[in-house]
Amino acid sequence: MSAEQKTLLTTWLVKQRRAGVTVPVINEDVLAELDKLTPMKMSARVDAAMLALAKALPKVNQRLRFDQRERDERLIAETASEDLKISPLY
Repeated sequence: MSAEQKTLLTTWLVKQRRAGVTVPVINEDVLAELDKLTPMKMSARVDAAMLALAKALPKVNQRLRFDQRERDERLIAETASEDLKISPLY
């Protein structure tokens, strides 16, 4: 599976979870549909990042830290990114 296909699959999983599917099932049909999907546009990725940050930071004055791997991985998944190389924003 190519890096782009993995990213598209992750995007599909995120959309399934947002739709309320707690355990999305990946089968041959889903994998076949990956070639029909398109990567997220940059504007959609920025929107997804802001929504993920808003969910992670319930208070406006809360300090933002990216030192927790789970939060890093969630942000990467939500924004259809491929890399874990995120520098701290504090």
